[in-house]
Amino acid sequence: MFPVFRKWVSLYFTPVPRPEVQSYMATYKYGRLPPNTKSFRVFHLFPQRPEDQTPGGDLSGILRGRIEVMNIDEGCRYNALSYCWEGSIDPSPYTRQRKDRILIEESDGSLSQLLISPALSTALRYLRSRGQSLPLFVDQVCINQRDKSDKSQQISLMGDIYRNCVCVVAWLDVATKYTDALFDFLPRISGNELLLQLIQQPQRLSRILEATMEKRTNFSDSEMLGQDVKNMVELTREHWGRFPQRGFLDICLRRWFRRIWIIQEACLGPNMIFVCGRRSCSVNALEVASHFRMLASSGQHLEEGSPLEHHQAKWDKEAIHNALNGTTVVFRIFRERAAALRPSLEEQSVMMRRGLANLVTRFNVDIMVHGPWVRLGFSNPKDTIYALRGLVSDGDPVSERLVTDYNLPAATIFTDFTRLLFDASIGTPPIDTLLLSQMETKRIHGLPSWVPDWSVNIVIPHGYRSGCFPMFNAGGGNREPYVYPEVDVSSPGILSVKAILLCEIDRVGTHFMELSSRRLAHPMESPTLLPRSIFRFFREVRELCEWASEQPNSVSIPSTAKLDEAVWVTTTGGHGFTQTTERSLLGTQIVDGKPLLGYLWDFQLQME
Repeated sequence: MFPVFRKWVSLYFTPVPRPEVQSYMATYKYGRLPPNTKSFRVFHLFPQRPEDQTPGGDLSGILRGRIEVMNIDEGCRYNALSYCWEGSIDPSPYTRQRKDRILIEESDGSLSQLLISPALSTALRYLRSRGQSLPLFVDQVCINQRDKSDKSQQISLMGDIYRNCVCVVAWLDVATKYTDALFDFLPRISGNELLLQLIQQPQRLSRILEATMEKRTNFSDSEMLGQDVKNMVELTREHWGRFPQRGFLDICLRRWFRRIWIIQEACLGPNMIFVCGRRSCSVNALEVASHFRMLASSGQHLEEGSPLEHHQAKWDKEAIHNALNGTTVVFRIFRERAAALRPSLEEQSVMMRRGLANLVTRFNVDIMVHGPWVRLGFSNPKDTIYALRGLVSDGDPVSERLVTDYNLPAATIFTDFTRLLFDASIGTPPIDTLLLSQMETKRIHGLPSWVPDWSVNIVIPHGYRSGCFPMFNAGGGNREPYVYPEVDVSSPGILSVKAILLCEIDRVGTHFMELSSRRLAHPMESPTLLPRSIFRFFREVRELCEWASEQPNSVSIPSTAKLDEAVWVTTTGGHGFTQTTERSLLGTQIVDGKPLLGYLWDFQLQME
């Protein structure tokens, strides 16, 4: 997949030596957890003992520990491990390795064993060498993976488990010389005051990015912006030439950042550290480095003799593109963590990001079409819904009614979830969800025609800007009176929608604005529209408006004087030059028609 990265793996990854698995030892038997409580298991990882050592240093030998039952409501202290079962390196070096074992010491002193994946074995050995003091929640050890009832019960508590831990330990797998260089570099900039402020003030960050990309040098209208750009140029001059580009790319391409489970694991823990081999850093340190790289790479042209040219000369174009896409994925994690731990006042008031319907739609609908949208991976299709439940705000009716049960087939879970979306007793039925049921891409058998397959790459419907937010809304949007369709989901597997007669359709357009299929060169770049498609779309909209204005007793366009206004209002889905508040599956948001109108108006003048 990434040829440059494969070369690094083959050069610098050395499998950890492990002892033979003894098949004659008894397998550990999990006890039943107390029902109707927030009980869960943790794993106490013991230090290496002399009798367990084998040739290979502190990373070899037998893994040993004990399992303890704790209760979240009793204020217990523990860390939570976040990792990839198959390893974070792609391609995985663990594919052909056998499972390893850990010895579990019982309260009576007897021993039993558990088999774990080679990737987890490697992680535990490195953590043991660091001196792991607090017990760990490790899903592969602390959840009975062979008991679906135990698995369902514990997964329903996953949000609480990560939210109440002391620290989330994110294991990024073994190190390379490039990742070691990155972790050694991080202390140089992790405490920079400007970068720390920009993380807390994204609008200020956007203004600096805009100014640097436009190569702006005159800041007479904004003294603060001018000082920020000056400070950023000085920071770039001091550190950019020594920034470990390959180490950053190495980290960004780790599979850990592409798992759907890590969204809640990374976002809920009050503290988090990244561990890569024997190096570690705080989540804030890597976030600061990511912001520095983005700002420095966008503003390095302000400096003569740009150090970036030196790096680009060594890399091929494919490696650079992978780095840019990798940066996009990393920033997505940081944004979600900030939204979960530091929600804005607007988000707190309308809960626009925290409903299960919003989350499932946001993480399973490709809103970029041709951009660097990366589908987060999962091993079980049910995880596309279950893995997000920990992020849901309290009182969400969909999440409260949906049962976590791994014994149920995926088709049943998807149907139950979608039925809850259409339940009128919960709220307004999001009829736009029907557009996400895209028959040509479905893979789950047994799904009703109206139920989306949330496990496939669902493409944003035509005429929508983000997720399920429509540009055109015949029902009136959030403006009263709004016409809601009546949806009935009382019959199993059947959805009934009562039709509403709005008007008669006399003519239908054939042109629309098409996005360019050109691959983006930068994660901050937006997909561009094909110029010829814009021209045809505008021409057809104007022809339709002219035709409507000529009809007897025209209500939509009562006079020729209103023709130009009608063209623009139609083009922007009814927004025109005004700011309007709209509701969608993604929540409530403000839509401003001015930027879209300004761009399209300038383009039309150029075409004419």
